[in-house]
Amino acid sequence: MEIRIVRHGQTAANLNEVLQGHLDTELTELGLKQADAIGKRLAKSNISHIYVSDLKRAVDTAEAIRAHHSGISLVKTQKLRERNLGEKEGFSKKELGIEPDFVFSLFGESQEGETVKEMFIRAQNFIHDLKNKHDNDSVLLVCHGGFSYALVAAIQSLSFEQVATLPRFKNTNLSHYLISGNRVDIVCQNCTAHLEQA
Repeated sequence: MEIRIVRHGQTAANLNEVLQGHLDTELTELGLKQADAIGKRLAKSNISHIYVSDLKRAVDTAEAIRAHHSGISLVKTQKLRERNLGEKEGFSKKELGIEPDFVFSLFGESQEGETVKEMFIRAQNFIHDLKNKHDNDSVLLVCHGGFSYALVAAIQSLSFEQVATLPRFKNTNLSHYLISGNRVDIVCQNCTAHLEQA
């Protein structure tokens, strides 16, 4: 089984360090170019199924990839949404007194949203179901920065402490894994080479 994970392209909220969570935001002009670049990078890849968060920024990114893969439909699902950040959504890191490099969806807490533990369990359940359904397939997941960490943890059986040491996942980064039983081979992780060539 192959699993590729792609984070959505840049949004205005990303640019302004605004916490998005479940907010439905759109790609910027740069975000559209990033989506086009990852689409071209994956154009010749063997992809049999595409699952995508139902939020517009992820769907638009997935559509740019699907444009190179006729006959594949997008399966939109809330299960791939970013972590629900509750009352913190829509506020900038500056307004909340948070450092720019702080990955709130991974380390921050809210009173009304989803906990980090709940997000990790959601990712574990999703990957478990995916393996059962697509054991011999090549699957693409298009989602969000914080949730990408949770998916990577689920695929590699990493602890939160291990995931917390990973570099920040950039817009339209690609992580690619080959899975056979309990063995996981990393083809690439958090790769943005396509943006350097764009």
